[in-house]
Amino acid sequence: MNAKTFCSSLAMAVLCTSLASAAGTPIQDGAGMFSSSTVAQLDQEIGNFTAQTGKQIVVVTVPSLNGKPLADAAQATFQQQDVNGVLIFIAKDDRADIIVTDNATAQFFPQSTIVSIRQPMRCSKPETTTAASLLR
Repeated sequence: MNAKTFCSSLAMAVLCTSLASAAGTPIQDGAGMFSSSTVAQLDQEIGNFTAQTGKQIVVVTVPSLNGKPLADAAQATFQQQDVNGVLIFIAKDDRADIIVTDNATAQFFPQSTIVSIRQPMRCSKPETTTAASLLR
């Protein structure tokens, strides 16, 4: 391997690592909506997805919006965490959720896909929500 190939490979590895870690952990359950086993399973499945695609799925739960509009709270979280993919944002006490995508990912998430993701979240109790229902 010559120096140019090595430097290119190293740069790509650093870029992929920074993309995967930009938003921190995939599940940020500030509202305590998920069991530890669900969080562990989702972390594993989302980590595998990110490794394969370079795109993130980040799930953030908050206890309340504290009067802030849902879209504003989600967009602020999306930008603060520099999400490279999809953010699923859930406000527990407000019983509100929204899915935010980056521009490149939006083409893979038409409205029909977003509806199919949100439906299981609305029909199940948080403590019975499984990783599979969030990743369908």
